Amino acid sequence: MASPGIIQVSPAHASNLVPPLAGIYDLDVDDAVPPDELRLCPEAVEILRDGGDPAALGCFAAGCRRAGASTVCPSGFWGLRHEIAVPPTLDRSAGKRFRLRAGPRTALVGTVPENLLKGVTDHAKKVRARFGTGDSEHVCSRGEWFKAASQPERRFGVLYFLCHGGESSTAGGLAIFLDPPGESGQSGISESNLKAHHVLLDHHPMVMLNACETAALEPDKVINLVEGFMSRGASAVIGAEIMIFPSLAYEFGERFMEAFVTGHASLGTAIRQARLSLLGQWNPLGLAYVGYGLPELSLAPAAPALAALRPA
Repeated sequence: MASPGIIQVSPAHASNLVPPLAGIYDLDVDDAVPPDELRLCPEAVEILRDGGDPAALGCFAAGCRRAGASTVCPSGFWGLRHEIAVPPTLDRSAGKRFRLRAGPRTALVGTVPENLLKGVTDHAKKVRARFGTGDSEHVCSRGEWFKAASQPERRFGVLYFLCHGGESSTAGGLAIFLDPPGESGQSGISESNLKAHHVLLDHHPMVMLNACETAALEPDKVINLVEGFMSRGASAVIGAEIMIFPSLAYEFGERFMEAFVTGHASLGTAIRQARLSLLGQWNPLGLAYVGYGLPELSLAPAAPALAALRPA
């Protein structure tokens, strides 16, 4: 495991615990060294200072010669060196098979309104632009989201949320919220009301829960919502292990979509590329995101244009 590879762990025996694999650091470092005396690997410093691609750091492939008691290298973090995924347990949420393809290439983007989160409208526009199609949709309320998601003729390959999350008093568990606090839709979107609104995801979309400023989204709680989407047919779900702020949510979401949609990267590769892209801005917090699904999952190719199907 010294070289980049793929790591997968699947919860078993009804466990809700997901080990924080992305944050594991496996190079020698003395935890007694004061933080202000820790130093970053010189090769990494040079790449980051010059605006280079962190993926080109030689330490990922050859190992870091300078890492030690007081020197930290990005290559030591599993989430930067490897592709990491948490596949579902078959008898709990995934049905009888795993999914390797999500599709079609359209997105339903659900966000809180602009007056609750500045910049979210522009962010939604950037996410939709990755799909290059007018079939994608942006909604800003629970009611609008269920209306769009439950229509049998609509098929969104990606369900993207930028919202808040927390415990729902009506659903009795974790929910994600698109509506302002105190409004009627504040019961949120949860596992139970996905069923109640007949949201069938038999086209197997990829779901991104980019829930910001939400302390309640801990791994043992997130996995219940993850399984709610996957039991309805979702191919994979991406969530965060810790509370994140809008600036990180915007950056990671856009960089992941750039890799997954525009770059045609697999789920595991796209998450790692997004992490490394953030690292290029001296930000390691892409390690907070977890991919629940198979790392080989990819988005369906774009449908051929009708003109290309007509005989000459």
